[in-house]
Amino acid sequence: MLGLEYRFSPKLMWITNVSYGETWLLLENRPRKEQLVYGFRWVPMAGQRRGIFSNLAIDLIALYVRFPDADEESRFPLPIFPVLTWQW
Repeated sequence: MLGLEYRFSPKLMWITNVSYGETWLLLENRPRKEQLVYGFRWVPMAGQRRGIFSNLAIDLIALYVRFPDADEESRFPLPIFPVLTWQW
């Protein structure tokens, strides 16, 4: 897995992640899975020292995944798929 982030500001960044093989990132944990994820991450409460929402991140992502063994693939090319995370 290889990831890259570019910060536009402390609250907004561009994220990219490429992975191959068994990963738990977003989709099924299958051998030889090929996956590309890219989009934007917004951390609305970045810099706050306290509170449960200080670690909240909202990602709007695009997704491409391919399962070569099953000859299946899925694409979601526009970064509008929402993912909420708390990063501890």
